[in-house]
Amino acid sequence: SSSSSSSSLGTTAVTYAVLEADQCMAFVSCQLLVVVDYPHFTVTSASGLALTVTGGVNFATSPSVSLIHSTLESLTVTIVLPPSAAGTTLLSIASPNIPTSDEAMNIAASVTIHPQVPTITSIEPSSSTSAGGTVVTITAGFLPKVTTSAQLDVSLGGLSSLG
Repeated sequence: SSSSSSSSLGTTAVTYAVLEADQCMAFVSCQLLVVVDYPHFTVTSASGLALTVTGGVNFATSPSVSLIHSTLESLTVTIVLPPSAAGTTLLSIASPNIPTSDEAMNIAASVTIHPQVPTITSIEPSSSTSAGGTVVTITAGFLPKVTTSAQLDVSLGGLSSLG
């Protein structure tokens, strides 16, 4: 994903890539590699950066920032987003030493955290007789929260096992 803005010092462009995955997924941490072309400031450590997170995602802990490289022409950082629910968040990077009114300081990227897909991880036993009566245990992840069995719909071989 990317965004950009221009000033007399050059065009500020922000791009990011999700490391170790195709996209950020809900309920697991996500590491982003963020590259800013022409940030118009330099920093010597991650403590020289301020990360602001806004939008529809609430993180239990704050995302962390690590500095990889900083010059007037390029800024490279990694941002680790802690596990959260699905949604879209806006990450803004600034240097506290630069006035926020500076047009070049609008360094931001919108990140979507995608919902997890319900996944069955095991079914026990793997086979049974046609006589029925076998207790089947299904282990799955990322199922929606339910309060009664009537909210579930489970079928095995086309036959409903609930309700």
